[in-house]
Amino acid sequence: MIAEAKPGLVERIKREVRRNSRYNIFLSLVGINILAIAVNIAYFQLNLKESKLSVSLIFFAINMVTAVPLAFYLYLRRERPITQAIQSIKNGLPIDPAALELGRFKLMRRPRFAAILVFTTWFVAGLVQATACYYLDLLGLRGSIQIFLGISIVGNPLVSLLCYLFVEITSRNDMRVLEINITEDTIVFPVFRKIVFTVSFFSILLILLMVSFFYGILREINPDFGWNEYSHYIVRMEVLSGVAIGYLILITYMVARSITAPLKEVVEAMRRVREGQVTTSVHVTSTDEVGVLAKGFNLMTRGLAEREVIKGLFGRYVSAEIRDAILSGGMELGGQEVQATILFADIRGFTNLSESHDAARVVEMLNAYFTEMVKAIMSNGGVVDKFMGDAVMAIFGAPIKRPDHAQCAIKAGQEMLQRLEAHNFIQEAKGEPSFDIGIGISTGHVILGNIGSDDRKEFTVIGDTVNTAARLEGLTRSLGRKILFSEETWKASSSGIFVTDHELKGKEKRVGVYSV
Repeated sequence: MIAEAKPGLVERIKREVRRNSRYNIFLSLVGINILAIAVNIAYFQLNLKESKLSVSLIFFAINMVTAVPLAFYLYLRRERPITQAIQSIKNGLPIDPAALELGRFKLMRRPRFAAILVFTTWFVAGLVQATACYYLDLLGLRGSIQIFLGISIVGNPLVSLLCYLFVEITSRNDMRVLEINITEDTIVFPVFRKIVFTVSFFSILLILLMVSFFYGILREINPDFGWNEYSHYIVRMEVLSGVAIGYLILITYMVARSITAPLKEVVEAMRRVREGQVTTSVHVTSTDEVGVLAKGFNLMTRGLAEREVIKGLFGRYVSAEIRDAILSGGMELGGQEVQATILFADIRGFTNLSESHDAARVVEMLNAYFTEMVKAIMSNGGVVDKFMGDAVMAIFGAPIKRPDHAQCAIKAGQEMLQRLEAHNFIQEAKGEPSFDIGIGISTGHVILGNIGSDDRKEFTVIGDTVNTAARLEGLTRSLGRKILFSEETWKASSSGIFVTDHELKGKEKRVGVYSV
């Protein structure tokens, strides 16, 4: 199965792809590695004797020249599915769903892979250099350990974390192009962990660098630097560093909690909305952008709840197909002239019936009757336009167009009579009055749109076709027919029998009248 690239997005996608993420990631990683190299050089200068410094730097340079290109090669190999998916979209080519999903999967995990790759590269580089320096007798055990600590413990985590963050930022254009779909189950690096781990680690690393700098200064002051002589300074520095690290971790944890706790509530609420609980809301518990997000979420769900209420109410009068088309905005509700069929049904002798029953009972009987009539109209693709006392008017062929609207209206009229017969049987069994109705159907041009005042409008139809349907309904009793329809309806439906030519009020010519 092949998924076609969405039309209309090609130009936008081309603009996005022109911001070449691979190029930006390459520059970012180069810059990050240069920064880490500078940190390591500073570390070497502070912790190694000058006689050993040049040798260490030479080995370090050889290591970096070997390791970094190898890491880039492995990274670019993994990028191939992402690149192929993006290029397919860029060129407007069909995309294999499996290849697209593979590209999305690898793109979501791109920052983590890049960070792990860089971490592994620097760790191995530090281990190789420390081992080589020790076994080649270039540095002693202490110097080799310092080399390992500098590359693998100081420079390595720094470049790995920066790598993750930069790759994540520069991957956003690609994520927009491939339209990444993420859920609670596919989160790669939660915000809470990201904040706590990143800020805490960088803070700890900064403190360790400061302590290392302090040791380096002591060694420069006194080349025969020893523990006993400066123990009180060292202990104070280590205690202060430990306290600072503890406070930084605590503060980072609290800041992360203040951000992620309300975010988790919004995520959980979104899950409930996705399951259909559109009345879900969240508590606004923060005074920053997260609070604004929670408030916006509540406004959104309130709108969804109102829409569901409207959808439910609207669904009582039109079919689900028409309701969804109108609510989705896929239908023009302004004034327009359309070809449609109008059905008009009225209860005969309802005035006398209403005078002999109390108002509550009359409303109850009408509601039960209209329930059956509306079912017949909607099941045949009609739209209930309005209820007028004991009469109902329906439209077929508008606002959603359908070529068989005349035939649908006739079928709806026949089903209305069948439902009425069953309804009357139940009424009579309960000792209640039964109804007798007449149905008039007319086909032709009508004006469809929102009609009314500035304060109140009604979506309805007007025109001669509407009047003709009402006139035909009035003829049903005198002609002894339950359903009558115009010659235009007969021509459009190719069904029915001719009854008579009749003069209708407002018509200059006699109108052909048909029935079933």
